[in-house]
Amino acid sequence: MTGLMRLARSRRMVKQALKVSMIFSLLVTPGATTAAQNPEGKCDGTNLEISICLDAAYKAADAELNAAYQQALKRAAQYSGTDVGKLRAAERAWIAYRDADCEAERGLWGRGSGGPNAYAMCRIALTMERTEHLKSGHGF
Repeated sequence: MTGLMRLARSRRMVKQALKVSMIFSLLVTPGATTAAQNPEGKCDGTNLEISICLDAAYKAADAELNAAYQQALKRAAQYSGTDVGKLRAAERAWIAYRDADCEAERGLWGRGSGGPNAYAMCRIALTMERTEHLKSGHGF
């Protein structure tokens, strides 16, 4: 295995670990019934309450992503308009990837009640991962 292949494999493993870690941090904690996060920072309660909490968590993650994206655009603009266009195209492609990947994850639940929350957790995890990628890849 070449060094480049090892690096790519290592990067995939880190991404998977981050995704799993994020999902576990959002898993249901039995016994509590609040619509907000419990003291441990986990969404819990009924499916509806969990959905509301996950929606709030996604909105927070999305706001952080948008801030990182705006910073990345500013950095790209310092180099050339071509770089800005490439970053915008990459972001559109990433959004399509995120949505398709999370739809596939929701599909694993069939028509079960866990599907919408699996979709939401997937979006949160991928959004947080993209935010970190933009921050690290664009030097801020």
